[in-house]
Amino acid sequence: EDINPANPGHVFHAEDTLAKMRVTVRIFSADPAILAQIDEEARRIKASSHPNFIHIFAVERERNIGFIVMEWLEGFPLVDLLRARRALTLREMLLLLQQIAPALDAAREAQLSLEMKLRDIFLHFSESFAEPVANIVLRCPLDEWPSFVVKMSLLEKIKGLESSAVPVEEQTIVSELKPHRDVVQLGILTYELLGGKAGSFAPLANVSEKGNEVLRRCLTPDGSFSTAAEFYDSLQGAANTGSKPVAKVTKKPDSERLTPQHPKVSPGPSAEAVPTRNTPASDSVPASKNHFWLTVGAVMAILLVAGAVWLLLLVTQNPTSNQEPQAATEIRAQKEKTSQGAHSPPQPGKPWTNSLDMRFVPLGDIYIAVWQTRKGDFETFVQATGYDAVGGMSSAVTQNGFKLNEMSWKAPGFSQAPDHPVVGVSWEDANQFCGWLTRKERSEGTLETFQSYRLPTDREWSRAVGLEHESGNTPKERSGGIKSAYPWGNAFPPPNDIGNYAGSESRVDAPETWAVIPGFHDSFPRTAPVSAFRANPRGLCCVGGNVWEWCMDKFENTMNWRTLRGGSWATSRAEELLSSYRRGYGPLFRSDDVGFRCVVATDGAHG
Repeated sequence: EDINPANPGHVFHAEDTLAKMRVTVRIFSADPAILAQIDEEARRIKASSHPNFIHIFAVERERNIGFIVMEWLEGFPLVDLLRARRALTLREMLLLLQQIAPALDAAREAQLSLEMKLRDIFLHFSESFAEPVANIVLRCPLDEWPSFVVKMSLLEKIKGLESSAVPVEEQTIVSELKPHRDVVQLGILTYELLGGKAGSFAPLANVSEKGNEVLRRCLTPDGSFSTAAEFYDSLQGAANTGSKPVAKVTKKPDSERLTPQHPKVSPGPSAEAVPTRNTPASDSVPASKNHFWLTVGAVMAILLVAGAVWLLLLVTQNPTSNQEPQAATEIRAQKEKTSQGAHSPPQPGKPWTNSLDMRFVPLGDIYIAVWQTRKGDFETFVQATGYDAVGGMSSAVTQNGFKLNEMSWKAPGFSQAPDHPVVGVSWEDANQFCGWLTRKERSEGTLETFQSYRLPTDREWSRAVGLEHESGNTPKERSGGIKSAYPWGNAFPPPNDIGNYAGSESRVDAPETWAVIPGFHDSFPRTAPVSAFRANPRGLCCVGGNVWEWCMDKFENTMNWRTLRGGSWATSRAEELLSSYRRGYGPLFRSDDVGFRCVVATDGAHG
């Protein structure tokens, strides 16, 4: 998957099937002489060892194309942090510099060049980290974050080689040209993260006078600090002479510590609390977690009081007459019906309809959607959030793999109405939808605060199709284990028009090699309306056919692939039509025959 649409064809997400892990692949194209220099530099980087360097696993070449395989990162670049926060506090900046400074000095000592732009420095979290979490973390103080590692790229020199035909001996590493240039770049990065405007220097209001002097010195090319560690120590010392240091930077951190631990916050005054003439000292202290929740409580109390006053004024200024217009009465009655009935939280054991008119039925301890998530539902999510699942997808018809193209859930290559299942959505996209709908309906009172939307687990999906007892510890081990159990019965092929599978009708616009189920047809060449076919005994539509459905589980423990169930309009093989069949698929991949179905569950409950 191409993960950099702004520079297509250069950076890809991939699965290493031998090592069974996610990786990033950087592709370089140049003349053989330049590629030889790139290979040499990449191998020097590969031999380097530092917990804050992005690790290179392999260096390969095919004719005029070079490949560098690197570790996959979960998190976001510093530029996203700056966009979300506008400016960091000095204490937060010191937490970042605690990892960045020793990495910069280590790179110089090894005569390697770090990329020092905000978009190139990554904040890496554990594998369980996901984008919905990132949206929350970005807006929290850094000392409330889960453990993270600053990851920095050493490809600066290689990118320069790729863009220029100048031989390597005529080029000079930044740190060789001017010994303090890399420290100056670190100063520029620090200044911008603290809220300064790039290209100039004006004293920062959120930094003490001494701290501004340290920044000014760092930004002076001929008088900057000799090492990044010296800059860090000076800036930390200037933060507040009466407070505890955040941490002492050592020149060579322990190389065996692959995940630097998050430094603990001093219980004393903040290291950056520098009172000014117009600002009380207490205002400068970063809020602790307790202070944060006290503030939230105070704001909520103010809002409640304001709401009560508004209601009182409304009643006193607009007394209700004995007779109100019939239209007003009907509107009010409809609103009461909506708020008290159709959109109230689900009740145990009863069918339920949510705010998007998605219908659910109880299934054990959860509620499962009667039908697959519709294109109209997903469009509502995109319009409300601005999140959009675009950037390329694969086609079950052309079978040419995941491509960066104009296909998307909006235009998958065939016509869809709003009541058709959304396709071209990844596992990550589906989770984004569930997270948004949870927040929306909790705020409206449609869900209880302990309820949330998510994808079904693999075992929950099995219960939905009547497979209560399957052996195997993973979806891969359980796949195809129960033979002769299809959504329509116990024999193959299926009866005509029983569901949306690859029948003779699906040959429309398909290549000659397109496989179909012999003797079978239905009315829909591609997707069908989600309620077009009869529900199964549990009241669920299209749990076989129409689109493959994402499940929450990993397909197997050694890879990050997720699980697909149910088959689709493009499925023709008898094995894949079994109710017990599973597919593994990359969580970021999108396809025109893959969608999803939601469940409502109690937080933390996974059946």
